[in-house]
Amino acid sequence: MSATGASLAPAPQRSIRRALPVARPLLPAAAARLAGWVALAFFGALHWATMVSPRATGDLIWATVAVTAGAAVLLALRAAPRAARTGLGALAGVTTALAAVALAGVPAALLAPAGWGELGEGVAQGVEALPDLRVPYAGEDPWPRSVILGGAGLLLALAALLAFWPGGRAGGRAHGRRRGAAAVTLAVLYAVPAVELNADHQFARGALFALLLAAFLWLERLPRHGALAAAATLAAAIGAGAALAPALDRPRPWIDYEELAQSLAPSAGVRFEFDHRYGPIDWPRDGREMFRVRARDRAYWKAENLNTFDGRGWRRTDEADQQGASLAAELPPGFRARPSWRQRLRVTVRGLRSRQLIGSGTTFLAGSPPSAAQSGGSPGTFELERPLRRADAYEADAYLPRPSDAELSAAGTDYPELAPEYLELTVPDARFGESSVASRQAGALPELSFPRWGSAAGAPASLDAGAAPEEVLRASPYRRTWALAQRLKARSRTPHEYVQRVLAHLGRGYRYDEGPPTRPYALEAFLFEHRRGYCQHFSGAMALLLRMGGVPARVAGGFSPGSFSRRRGDYVVRDLDAHSWVEAYFPGYGWVTFDPTPAASPARSQVTLDFSAPGGAGSLAPGIARRGDVPEPGPDAVGSRSPGRTGDRSGSSPWAVLLGLLVAVAAAATLIRRRGRRGRRGRRGRPPPAADPALAELERAFRRAGRPMSEGTTLSEIERRLAPWRPAAAYVAGLRAARFGYAQRPPSRRGRRELRRALAGGSGPGGWLRALWALPPVPARRRER
Repeated sequence: MSATGASLAPAPQRSIRRALPVARPLLPAAAARLAGWVALAFFGALHWATMVSPRATGDLIWATVAVTAGAAVLLALRAAPRAARTGLGALAGVTTALAAVALAGVPAALLAPAGWGELGEGVAQGVEALPDLRVPYAGEDPWPRSVILGGAGLLLALAALLAFWPGGRAGGRAHGRRRGAAAVTLAVLYAVPAVELNADHQFARGALFALLLAAFLWLERLPRHGALAAAATLAAAIGAGAALAPALDRPRPWIDYEELAQSLAPSAGVRFEFDHRYGPIDWPRDGREMFRVRARDRAYWKAENLNTFDGRGWRRTDEADQQGASLAAELPPGFRARPSWRQRLRVTVRGLRSRQLIGSGTTFLAGSPPSAAQSGGSPGTFELERPLRRADAYEADAYLPRPSDAELSAAGTDYPELAPEYLELTVPDARFGESSVASRQAGALPELSFPRWGSAAGAPASLDAGAAPEEVLRASPYRRTWALAQRLKARSRTPHEYVQRVLAHLGRGYRYDEGPPTRPYALEAFLFEHRRGYCQHFSGAMALLLRMGGVPARVAGGFSPGSFSRRRGDYVVRDLDAHSWVEAYFPGYGWVTFDPTPAASPARSQVTLDFSAPGGAGSLAPGIARRGDVPEPGPDAVGSRSPGRTGDRSGSSPWAVLLGLLVAVAAAATLIRRRGRRGRRGRRGRPPPAADPALAELERAFRRAGRPMSEGTTLSEIERRLAPWRPAAAYVAGLRAARFGYAQRPPSRRGRRELRRALAGGSGPGGWLRALWALPPVPARRRER
């Protein structure tokens, strides 16, 4: 490549790109890439572990270790033949991802094909709950936690595949793009917790993250002679960022993405009002999931009690109207002696938005509610400080008696002190016009207290001075209801028999209809005129008849049991399951559930609550076929908070399969790499000696300065291009002469400086900085060597 003639060149003309060497790196490329990846992966995984409470540090550390092993296998596969790389790489990637997800907290049993259905259902539930989660997540629903931790395992596996995929040429463009994508993936592991959580020493954490990110991106390309300059440059950049960060840290975000997301969200949840109105149904009927309940026995899931009849319909009792009622009075003295009638509920909210805590029967203990809870409209129900919303989860203990017919028939009439409150009704009098709550509070509407079953009194008593009960009833729109209650009571010997006769009456000649005619007194019209209605009509009429007959009763509002998910071991309750039923009090047992609504109701699982004896308490009226009975959950439906802990666990463990696959891939990669090395040694013999580092520096300087050489560029062509800058051209000429062995002295330092000026020419201050980075100064002693 001589400029004076070919006779002076001891070697033939060669491309400078082929002759240029690679500068001696600080670390071997594979080791540097793996070290940078491991440091950044562990840093991100430790931060991601704080997204749940308690922290999952150990789980994610083991997941990172497993992914690191998979990354080492992928590195070893680079020595495999091209035809085998893709298949073995895909197998190693899938195995690594499964191991990472399992170690991150997803049950390994669900990773087998038999558990994919349950896994998909659970993951969908967890993903749907993510937008409304509060982090660190500490809820009772295990699936959001599993999705959070499993997502970290998948991010780690994806980053390993991007960084160490055995295909392509090392150092090529595709390799650089994959490395950048891997860096972004690992950055997510740190960035998401950094945004969502308020950690200590945030600026120090950010500086360490920047250092690890730079190491992952550039460590494998860092030459030894440039390590100090690179470290100084990186330290200066991190220091400048740490100085500017406090100024950019404002009290309010630059873009409030949470407010933007809330403004675009169609709905935050479905609200229900359980007070009776008897008009057209206006609550949603879309089949949307409201919540899930994990319980030993199926039950009606109660939101609130409707204790007060205001003359037109049933409504919840305000706190001011409770008259000192207590939870102790709601529970029978011996309720602890029947542990089978008590159960622990684990409720996970999906699409419901309500201040009422969902329970069952009489809820007497709420563990770890989503917000502060206080007694609701009546004892045994709770109202929360803030509404329930998606992903809220809590536990509640409930008492739900299920006595048999014989036990209820022998229950007697020794009612506790709370009984009078549940025997009162506001009965409109035609002399006072229309009924309203305001007029009742003003004393315009009389309140009647009906005698309890077995009492010597045969007529109701008036709670308002001067009002004659007999005259009130004769003038009331409910006079026919009072007469019906007396006829049914006259044929009954016990309160339980009377309850059964009321059920039987509502089961003959009445039908389910969601669009009944609108009447001023809907329950009276339902009983004696059109005889059609929905759950509010049936339950409201039954409670009205029971109180008039002397049996303490109330209406309950909430949801029917829903459908049982055998895979998940819980009950799925949807908006179609919104329901209203009746509870009657029996001495020694407490509030017992009865449902007079026909099975044609969309509430899909109206069932008897006595599973041991057909026809027991809670039975539907005789002659009404049940609809939607759901299978019983298994014995382990309750007892494990981890998802998917039900079902048969026999057979080989998925852990053994994953470990076997990983070992097989590692062994195959080792064998292929050894054979590849032997083949290369036989074909090529000794590796060629290293080329001149000065030529490598020249090629790298042009590339960094934004003036890369083409494939066939020679030193003579570079010398001609630098002709306007004579000292720089002389420097290249010196390199050419040294390259071919007839130069007595190496190129001068002045020529090196002139070459740096030539590279920066016409590019402004930024060009000077770039040229300084492309061709940094070197000490004089090193130049002499």
